[in-house]
Amino acid sequence: HHTKTATLTMDGLNFNAITVQYAEHILTLTLNRPEKRNAINQTMIDELIYALDYAKQERDVRVVVLAANGPVFCAGGDLKAMAMSGKEEVHSSSDIPKLGESDDLALRLYHLNKPSIAKIQGPVLAGGLMLITNVTHAIAVDTATFVAPEILRGIWPFQVMATLCQVMTPRAGLDFLMRGQAITASQAMQTGLINHSVSVDDLDKSVTQ
Repeated sequence: HHTKTATLTMDGLNFNAITVQYAEHILTLTLNRPEKRNAINQTMIDELIYALDYAKQERDVRVVVLAANGPVFCAGGDLKAMAMSGKEEVHSSSDIPKLGESDDLALRLYHLNKPSIAKIQGPVLAGGLMLITNVTHAIAVDTATFVAPEILRGIWPFQVMATLCQVMTPRAGLDFLMRGQAITASQAMQTGLINHSVSVDDLDKSVTQ
């Protein structure tokens, strides 16, 4: 006897750290903490996992676009929020059910089994790289930069490395992680980190194609 898993709904939910839009079979999830450079906190993790599970469940959703508001795509993990381990989350107006832990976010993206596009309008730092390496396509403005600065703090970015070295050539990926220095969009494209680098005017068009 196969019990059907509960159907997820978007009705009446208040997303706090991301915005969710659906049109023409495309579900767009937009990181929406521009004042924090879209750093990933627990609320953002919970909301992204819920939205990705919803996207996987809904047959009408054929593509997921991961976008971001503000000048920075994602500054990585919100270290301050993580250190407070949820104390600041009390002020969050998010009411999204928790369906996984932070480690699950990369896996949910990786196992979505649908095309997913990172629409990169600005710099990607540290843990933000995990988001763009687990989608099927990454398209960035030509002014975007990419950096894994963890090594400069004496931390090896194991979580980022797992998929980074699957999309970048392993040597380029290791070099990138070991140096902790930013690379340009054109370098990111040459090493396989992103698919395309486009002008800011062409970003929307490139993603919808």
